[in-house]
Amino acid sequence: MEESFGVDIEFKEKVVQYLKEEWMVDVEDYPQKIRDRAVCTIYMMCGKCSVPQTAGTVAMEVLPI
Repeated sequence: MEESFGVDIEFKEKVVQYLKEEWMVDVEDYPQKIRDRAVCTIYMMCGKCSVPQTAGTVAMEVLPI
């Protein structure tokens, strides 16, 4: 989860923090497979969507809330 793959790490951290603060979910509490899907989604959306849009997509489409 620490590798950047050429993606802005700061963006990923902002999305994860937004999920904690606004959606009240911590990506780190989920199994590795789900965390990997969440990070992959964040990386795919980086530069195309805002932090709130990306966090919403992760919360609604990746995390089993």
